[in-house]
Amino acid sequence: MSSTISKELLGKISSAGDKVNVYVNSKDKTIKCNPLNVKQQKELISTAVSGIEGVLNFNIYQNQIILDNTDDDELLVYDVIPIIAKLRIEALGNTIYNEGNTSSITVDDILNNVEDRSGTTFESTKVISFDGIELHLQIPTIKQDIMVTKKCLNEVKRSKDDDENTVGLLYIYELIKYVTKISVEGEDILFADISINNRRKIIESLNLKFYTELSNFLSVITQYNNNILTKDDETVAIDIEFFDISTGSKEDSK
Repeated sequence: MSSTISKELLGKISSAGDKVNVYVNSKDKTIKCNPLNVKQQKELISTAVSGIEGVLNFNIYQNQIILDNTDDDELLVYDVIPIIAKLRIEALGNTIYNEGNTSSITVDDILNNVEDRSGTTFESTKVISFDGIELHLQIPTIKQDIMVTKKCLNEVKRSKDDDENTVGLLYIYELIKYVTKISVEGEDILFADISINNRRKIIESLNLKFYTELSNFLSVITQYNNNILTKDDETVAIDIEFFDISTGSKEDSK
């Protein structure tokens, strides 16, 4: 009997159990993914004590779990909620109770909202033109979201700004995720070829017309997410409590 634990063995343990089936809008079909494991839940819960850095780490861990468990780098940012909701149901149950256990929310409601909106299409790309400048937009993949969020996390760690300024910075980084290129009087600058810091400087230098239209492009996805998270005027928050075993159990889904 070997005392050595190989990566292959750990992989087999991690992938044990039935695959989870979940509908994703970007592909307009059901995909399969591995269920949550203990390490993944632990990583998500561990972000509770870190303030804004914790919010960013939670986003990174959550999205990386989706990529690891689906093995699909082409999923888009609006696929996150249905996948995470389905993984939560399979691992921890279908019911989330509030702090005093006086009311509960059924996670299935989220998936029902997604299915009710199946086939929803979004404007995946857009070009904003003004005064010789073109800003090229595209809905990002989850993989791209992770990359930008990691860069944002590094900057937040270095920043000495107060929380109010940091929140503003977080929104700028959300906007950055949706920009692929800027053309200035025929000169193209690909955002993938420049640093995150320079991307931020460009966004902050934009005429308000660009900023408003970019915000509107992003707000369509934000509104879609809010709609699928809302049932009877109550909105589910996707945060650490969503993955806290004390907020529900497997028996709740039976």
